[in-house]
Amino acid sequence: MSELDPDVMDQFYMKDGVTAKDVPRVSGICDHHDARFCQIRGNLLTIHVTPEPESSCGSFEINFSLNSYNDPIRKVVGIFKPGKFVTTVCNSEFACLLQKIEGFKGLDCQSAMFSDYDFVFTGFATNQ
Repeated sequence: MSELDPDVMDQFYMKDGVTAKDVPRVSGICDHHDARFCQIRGNLLTIHVTPEPESSCGSFEINFSLNSYNDPIRKVVGIFKPGKFVTTVCNSEFACLLQKIEGFKGLDCQSAMFSDYDFVFTGFATNQ
């Protein structure tokens, strides 16, 4: 993700009274409405954020298979409000994933097929 919302990025700077443990809740990554997003047991969920206005970017990575990646990607995009983002999915079965995200237009979709798995790369940008 790039061109992240400046108000959202402000939550990732050190402030009095806010600890690193508070950031997932304050930013909406882990909230009271969808605590399951941060409590995926036995699997890895990693979010990286570079909040600097000149080069804001973020990434979201999971190491487990889902039937659909639409919901977690929509949640992450809804939290960080990027101007642009790319999805990269490594899957054992080729599938064109995530065709529509509200507020974004698809820029391109590329795939690479290998003997045991496939990669699907899809780029998006805001409709504005």
